[in-house]
Amino acid sequence: MNGPALAPGGAALVLAAVVALGAAPALATEAEDPPESATPRAPVGWARGGDGMLIAGPWGEAGLGSYGRVAADWDLRGGPGEPANVVSRGSRLEQSPYAELDVYFRRAMAEDGLDPRAPRVRTVMTVGFDDALFHFDGDWRAGIALRNLYAEADRLAGGRLRVWAGSRMYRGDDIYLFDYWPLDDLNTLGGGAGATFGGLDVAVHVGVKRLQDSWQYEEIEVVDPGATGTETVVVLDRQRTIGSLKVEYRRPPGEGRRLGWKAKLYAEVHGVPEGEYTDPERQVTEVLPADSGFAVGAQGGLWGFARDGSAHLFLRYSGGLAAYGDLAIPYGLDAQKRAAGARELVVGLSADLEAGPLGLMAGAYARHFRDADPNVSDLDDRFEWIAALRPHLFLGRYYRQVFEVSVQQLYEQGLHPETDLQQPATIAKLSVMPSLAPRPSTYARPELRLVYTASFLDEGARLQYAAEDSRRDQAVQHYLGIGVEWWWNSGYR
Repeated sequence: MNGPALAPGGAALVLAAVVALGAAPALATEAEDPPESATPRAPVGWARGGDGMLIAGPWGEAGLGSYGRVAADWDLRGGPGEPANVVSRGSRLEQSPYAELDVYFRRAMAEDGLDPRAPRVRTVMTVGFDDALFHFDGDWRAGIALRNLYAEADRLAGGRLRVWAGSRMYRGDDIYLFDYWPLDDLNTLGGGAGATFGGLDVAVHVGVKRLQDSWQYEEIEVVDPGATGTETVVVLDRQRTIGSLKVEYRRPPGEGRRLGWKAKLYAEVHGVPEGEYTDPERQVTEVLPADSGFAVGAQGGLWGFARDGSAHLFLRYSGGLAAYGDLAIPYGLDAQKRAAGARELVVGLSADLEAGPLGLMAGAYARHFRDADPNVSDLDDRFEWIAALRPHLFLGRYYRQVFEVSVQQLYEQGLHPETDLQQPATIAKLSVMPSLAPRPSTYARPELRLVYTASFLDEGARLQYAAEDSRRDQAVQHYLGIGVEWWWNSGYR
């Protein structure tokens, strides 16, 4: 059990955000803008928008948002609770703590700001905190990252066009039960533009990243020209450039239509130039060739059935660099040290249904991955899948009894080094979660929880642990947690 704690620098950053909010408060959520009457020249005052409180004044609008989860957990054997998974994305009920703090500002671009249709600009800053909790480990430090730092102007060109620049999480819809974005999920530093034509929305983006790894960046110590000391010289510095295109058509309920639906097409291209890596021990250089990648995919969505019912189907096919993900270093390369032969195929499903006192969330995905080397029978080549159901029984306004059942499997193409056999791995899980939330809805937050999960591992799943790991001998693993998850005025930004 670990979670977000504030280091002195993080505390100063949060304090500055709060002071700024007091000077110029509050913005609506992305899904629900302030009413047209709340122009920048409106008197200062509070209003409610989405899950957040809003303030508008003559300066514009500003606001705070937050996402967070934290839990104290046990494995019922004297240690902290640990998730048992053989797939890339398991149940989020056993995730480690994490938190984000959002700070928003928005104002009209025109000086008078009186026209509610006038172009406007907003800035978004999101600070993320990792799972280091002072009250758990006694360490007065925390990992902090800037997840968003960008500005966007919209209502341009008669209200159709928007443009943005900066660093941001650039993503679409997720499979909530696994905290997984199977189609479009980029961490990017760059810019983009979008245009809306009725129900059709088109968005393009280009960005760069240079991970702190010798595949992209390297420094060496050399004797300086005066021979009086040494200096650090950058000998490898190559950025990955990523471009994306989204085309989405959305038809919401209305005009006699009970159901809403959307269809989305998506594409990515990746590229990295040639570079030279210097081996510091052998003092030799090797050429890292230029490389590339691509991804194409689609999504179909349907909503408006039952009470707050929705369902989304995802399909993504990736090759080369894109098959590994935008934050991963490619491995299992071909003889030319390129990732061109790598392939990934993902199919995903997310659904939610509420009827009377019952609610049901569902999630599933299947993923096939093959690395770039010619060996098609190694442990890096794999097929995995997981499916989960989370039923809710709403008892009164605040209490809900929640269950979750899931099954996950991993098939590795290679032979297990201990058994010399292909060793499929399977885990079945059953969770019981009494909880409290503000209203009888599956997505109502904050949610205070007591979670118990029993994980049943077959031999293949236990063999995924190292021989020295005590969990290899545990066919049944337990997780008990007391926790909370919330989101306030926070969502896709």
